[in-house]
Amino acid sequence: METDSIDCLDAAIYYAKELVNIKYGFRERNQANDGAPDFAKNGPPPHRGRITKISNVGLINLIFRKAGVPLPETEKHGIGTVNSYIYVYRERQSLRPYPVGEAKYHKDTVQYPVGTLFLREERTKDDAGYIAIKADEHNNLLQSFWVNNIFGLWCPGVNMVYDLEATHDDYLFEYYVLPQDWLKTI
Repeated sequence: METDSIDCLDAAIYYAKELVNIKYGFRERNQANDGAPDFAKNGPPPHRGRITKISNVGLINLIFRKAGVPLPETEKHGIGTVNSYIYVYRERQSLRPYPVGEAKYHKDTVQYPVGTLFLREERTKDDAGYIAIKADEHNNLLQSFWVNNIFGLWCPGVNMVYDLEATHDDYLFEYYVLPQDWLKTI
């Protein structure tokens, strides 16, 4: 990657790490909002102090905005949705299949650079898909999610608690996009 792209990526990851512990934000429909929690519009991201909730795609949208990368947009899926990311990077031939079933057995040989996006398509009309980004050399992911467990709703929001293997658990991710492919538009 070029130096400018690396600098943009580093700044965007640093910005996103400052968002850790902001609560998860639910959307009311399966279309990204231009404000919280999805931040699905182009332009500079809001100051951290103005952000109170973030969805998983909202976190990635903020990272793209901080890096100066236009959000993916399609007529069918809108701007800044998980499916718009998948569709646009599939069209650009940058979307790669995630090695389901192989990753946990080859975790020491499969290395993804910092800034790699990991994605999963919608599974139902109430499932907006999932997206996260590799945040460091230890395979920790920056992501935002909630969990409904037996004790009630546990809502960690933006976090770096889980690494790629723990998050993936052999079913979550279907694709990945390398940082040099999504940073090309700078």
